Parts: sequence; C-alpha cells; structure tokens
Amino acid sequence: METVIHTFTTPLSEDRAFQLPRRSHNQAWRGEELSSPFEWGLALDPTSLWFVARIPAVAASSCVRRKGHFVEGLWESDVAELFLRDAHGRYQEFNISADGAWWSMTFSNYRERHSKPRRPVKTAIAVRHDAASWMAVLGIEIQTLDVSLREPLQAHVSGILYGAAEPLYLTSCPQPNFAPDFHDPRCFSAVVLKST
Repeated sequence: METVIHTFTTPLSEDRAFQLPRRSHNQAWRGEELSSPFEWGLALDPTSLWFVARIPAVAASSCVRRKGHFVEGLWESDVAELFLRDAHGRYQEFNISADGAWWSMTFSNYRERHSKPRRPVKTAIAVRHDAASWMAVLGIEIQTLDVSLREPLQAHVSGILYGAAEPLYLTSCPQPNFAPDFHDPRCFSAVVLKST
C-alpha cells in the first residue's frame, strides 16, 4: 500500500490540517481489533510538511508535558509517529504525544542515530481529545528536514497505545508478519505525491 502525501499550493493552517484526507487501519500490529480506526494523513504546502494522526483511545499517559516542548522518550507513553526514509536508507522520525510534546531524530541507517542531526523547526502543533480518541497535528518547515522529500521517498506511520496488559502497536504497514519494530525497512511504503 502506498503512502499518499497531499500537496497544496497555498499554506495550510492547523485547522485545515485536522481535516486532511486520512488513511486508516482497524487492527493493531498483531491483528488486535481496535475500538475505532487508527488514522493518518500527510501533506505538503509551500513551506511545511504536515502530519495528522488519530489515536483510537483516551490517552493513558500520566506524564504531563507542556505543549510544544521537544522531549525525547515520548514512545514510553501514548504516541503518534511518522518515519520518512530516502533512497539511501537514511530516515527521520517524528513523535507527537497526547499532551502536545514532540521530538525528532535522524538515522543514518537502521537504528543508527545520525552523528549531527538537525532539529527541525516546528511551524505548528495541536492536539484534540474527545471521549474515545485523540488527534494530533504537527507542521515542520521543509527546509529544516534532514531527509529530502524528493522521490523516491518512503514512509511509515505508527503509534503506541498503553493502558492494557500489553501495549498496542499501531502501524500503516498492512498485516506485518514480524515482531513490532517501527524502524524495520519492511514497514515502509512508497510515497506518492497527490495534488489536492
């Protein structure tokens, strides 16, 4: 399954990013049925990359971070994640927590952190909660990315839900048959740019 990045000729806003077309899965990594779908969407406008995700549960995180803070280790509580990988195997990871903290890291190869990663510039971050889910939007300045958005490009969208006996691993990868590992190259699918 390909990953669509919608392209826009005019700048998007946080509100418009929440309305982006989204793909979805009804099952977690090991086939567990979700109470409602895991959803994600990606977009490019003239200056920013936009990532939106809907996590199908009330956030179980007991951590309280401040919205907009750059915090490593967000994967230790409920999180939405985006990975972008170029043709040379280098990739960049983005995390958003249910309380609006964010993080990014560049990897030279599988789980090998880049020796001098740049911190991308955030243009927007927003999180919305309802009785059954939370949604997050992250906007990043294109010029500050470590990975080129020129094709061929691959992507993987993921998330983690805590609160049950075992975490639920969410993925855009259709029916993976290997142990949960969001960095695994087999998770990534080809990116297609689509004018909207």
